[in-house]
Amino acid sequence: PQTSTVNPVELYQQAQRKLMSDDFEGAYQAFDEYVQKFPNTEYTANAQFWKAEALFRMAERKNDSATYERAIREYETMQNNFRSSTKVPVAMFNQAVAYDRIGQPSRAVEILKKLVQDFPATPAAERARSELQKRGAN
Repeated sequence: PQTSTVNPVELYQQAQRKLMSDDFEGAYQAFDEYVQKFPNTEYTANAQFWKAEALFRMAERKNDSATYERAIREYETMQNNFRSSTKVPVAMFNQAVAYDRIGQPSRAVEILKKLVQDFPATPAAERARSELQKRGAN
């Protein structure tokens, strides 16, 4: 059988370059391919995070609810599959922002509160606290 000659590090770096050059669609596809082909490497959690992030940035660019909803699902997958990743708090924060953008502020507040509760000492939790204060929801 033909073995895959795709190098995980190269694929990851290629995806990162696409993200850096604002090719969000290309980055999404490359990170998606990474997660499918390499579900258990040291980069998989980050690839899942950046996959969600690429969708989030695409949604911001197009101001598109459907794309925000896809990003929300990918952030969810990231949190469920990679609980120990240091990117989980940021994923939660961005997921809350995405919920805000699709007109679900109560869902956003829920996630921000959970973020503060589960990851109190992170920069993302700091941002979540100030966001909750602004809303009078702390």
